[in-house]
Amino acid sequence: MEELIDIEYKKVKQHTIQLFVYNSKVKPLGTGVFVKLKDDYFILSASHVLKDISNENLLYIKTNSKQILSLQGDITSNRIESKDHLDAAFFKLTDQASIELLKYHKPLESKQIIINYYPIENEILITAGFPEAATSISSEGIDSRGIIMELKHSKPNSYSHHNVTSSRCILTDYRIKDLNTNKYIKLEDPHGYSGSGLWTIKLTQVDEKLIPKLYLIGILYQYSKSKYYVLFAERMEFITREITRKYDIDFTIINMALKQ
Repeated sequence: MEELIDIEYKKVKQHTIQLFVYNSKVKPLGTGVFVKLKDDYFILSASHVLKDISNENLLYIKTNSKQILSLQGDITSNRIESKDHLDAAFFKLTDQASIELLKYHKPLESKQIIINYYPIENEILITAGFPEAATSISSEGIDSRGIIMELKHSKPNSYSHHNVTSSRCILTDYRIKDLNTNKYIKLEDPHGYSGSGLWTIKLTQVDEKLIPKLYLIGILYQYSKSKYYVLFAERMEFITREITRKYDIDFTIINMALKQ
């Protein structure tokens, strides 16, 4: 079972993308999650990561040759100052951009998205991202290392300290386990992780066997080094709600509220 879970952990990287902008030089923006919602392809991220992306200021990804590739699409960014107070964004790819991105990454299917999910205290969750400190840009191209990490769901006093509720966002402890080295670390500079997915693994019945499967439950958007060192994640029900409002896409997701 542990070996199967480890395989699921590594699948996170298939859906995780480092995002860049290119003006006079290449600059890392953060991280995004590549998803397929019915027949359309999206990159999910944080609002402050994609807020300046436009037809004049394109979004870029890294290719296998360490070079960058521009992506065309329709950006929707919910600013923190909005009435919903969401720091969430989604980028609907054009057909041509989808074809290009599919050469390098595998999209997450919508049936692996869970809304209204409430982790239990100390539940182990997973994230993957591209810290700026692990990204090197030179004339020879881009070298960057994505890090997959385990995190623990925060205790209630962390929510109280930050004056948020579990129905508004998901908090995880800032002390993390780097699955590349299997050691616990405290990431001193998490810049670049904004827009990363927050994942859980659940046992799913397949042909009378219980198989571990990966599910997306949130998108990271903020961190705090105050009394309780935590990472903040937007809940998926808010993000999928905004996508449905704008594009009227009828896609299948798992609603935990209907399973209780």
